[in-house]
Amino acid sequence: MLPADVQFEYRVRGKGWGEGRLQVGPTSVELTASYLDDALGDLVRGALALARGAAEVRFAWAEEPGEFRWILTRLGESLSVRVLWFDDGPWSSQADEHGSQLLAASCDPMTFCMAVADGARAVRDDMGTEEYKRRWAAHDFPNEHLDELLALKPRVN
Repeated sequence: MLPADVQFEYRVRGKGWGEGRLQVGPTSVELTASYLDDALGDLVRGALALARGAAEVRFAWAEEPGEFRWILTRLGESLSVRVLWFDDGPWSSQADEHGSQLLAASCDPMTFCMAVADGARAVRDDMGTEEYKRRWAAHDFPNEHLDELLALKPRVN
């Protein structure tokens, strides 16, 4: 079985609102996020933790109301990527099984991490860190963590 292609895109829309799209193989999900959480920063830090060998990473993108819960779990050489939706958020205390599953897919962990890095770098290249901060408001762009993640990118000879 060939590894699943992974693509991630993110845009800051308006003041304090973000939109993301994650595709893993043929499966994709569109998500939104409020400035209530550090959505892009949490994703970049999660990818960095996975690239460094973490077994599982969890975080949420807050909505008003609602929550997108990300669950990234290593299963041997594969990464299980799940995104759940909860109506009662942000910061839902409901168990995972009570969420609506929006995406469930598997891929190579490093392929996922590099897709996140590429998507975040595109945001930085497109709008710069000062404009990101002005529009996202509550959180700075995750420069340091993105640079650490990009440094782990496999070199192609």
